[in-house]
Amino acid sequence: MIPFPYNLLATMALLAGAFFSGWTTQGWHRDSLEKENATVQYETGLESERLARRADTVRTERVLAAQNAAAIRNRDLRSVVDLVRGERNGLQQELAAAQARLPTLPHQACIDRAAALSSVFDRCTGRYSDVAERADRHVNDIQTLNDSWPTE
Repeated sequence: MIPFPYNLLATMALLAGAFFSGWTTQGWHRDSLEKENATVQYETGLESERLARRADTVRTERVLAAQNAAAIRNRDLRSVVDLVRGERNGLQQELAAAQARLPTLPHQACIDRAAALSSVFDRCTGRYSDVAERADRHVNDIQTLNDSWPTE
């Protein structure tokens, strides 16, 4: 039989070895779980970053498409404004021709009437064409903002 202190030491060594092996096994298990968790977080981070970049790309493409459409609308607006100015000039020429056909009125009355009509016409067409042009630009800006606004 083994003396008592050696039994106690052997039991304590056996318990210490079992505790140490359990502690080591638990550490390996915890490390593998942490590694798996880190891998999942890394992959999730990559996926969310990819989705964020994709969303940024979509938003950028949407803004660019809206700006291109706005440029086309602005070009069309300028052509319409040019047409309106051409019509205004044509009406001014017709007014000038009408001024020449007023021989039945006294000479000074014809000149005064033509000058008054011409002045009123110029002020009205200038003011209203400017207001219409600003309104069309405003509509264009609103449509550009609506087109580029994120819908997701």
